[in-house]
Amino acid sequence: MLKYISPTYEDTYRNEQSLKHVIQTEYKTLLTRHVLDFRLGSWIKFYTNWQHHTSIQTFIDIFGKQETERLYDEYIDEFKRISRQKLIDERLIPIVKLLVTDKRTKQDIYIQY
Repeated sequence: MLKYISPTYEDTYRNEQSLKHVIQTEYKTLLTRHVLDFRLGSWIKFYTNWQHHTSIQTFIDIFGKQETERLYDEYIDEFKRISRQKLIDERLIPIVKLLVTDKRTKQDIYIQY
């Protein structure tokens, strides 16, 4: 007969942290899949469309609605930063390179960005 050994505090804490990490990852994955353009949506619109999804409900139950919205805003800010950098890399740098004739200056500009 096997004897049940209750988990230690450390094991329980590790399991809880692991569960929280999985829930955060699922929520971030949902954001990545369904918030494709930061200009078209808002937290309210996203929440209204997805409030019944298991990942959203679980995240809100564990972390709270305010944290859920904060993470959404963080995701949107990162999305904007990446879009801005992409615009600079694809559009602005080539234009500046065309305008600058000095080869050394071109290299310096590219290194800065």
